[in-house]
Amino acid sequence: MSRKLPPAAKTQTPERVASMQRKYFLETSTEIITNDVYLAAYLMCEGCILEQIEKNDRKRVSFILSGDDIRILREDFRVSTVRVSMPLFRDTLICLRRRMDEIQQRSIAHASTRLDTSEPTQTVQTHAHA
Repeated sequence: MSRKLPPAAKTQTPERVASMQRKYFLETSTEIITNDVYLAAYLMCEGCILEQIEKNDRKRVSFILSGDDIRILREDFRVSTVRVSMPLFRDTLICLRRRMDEIQQRSIAHASTRLDTSEPTQTVQTHAHA
């Protein structure tokens, strides 16, 4: 049985297609990508490791997580009732949101450091009063 990419993926960049294949089609992989912060927090509470947080051009954040039973845990999260320590879940969620904010701040800082060198810059001199 061959799997086909969704129609929208046909117009995507090769990197996006590879990312979608990693996310949806590698059943034996011990890594997943999700945009769901609650799922990411749950998986981390269950011992999965946050490998990376990525931000795409549309400013959406994706979490890349890994773990031995990650696909089973993800399916349990989607279709059944799961139990988790609420203090641990809350702390993990706070940690993830802080990391997301850091990525956002770095992105803003990076954008503001890009200078247009086509126009000369002006320097302002200040004098200290005695």
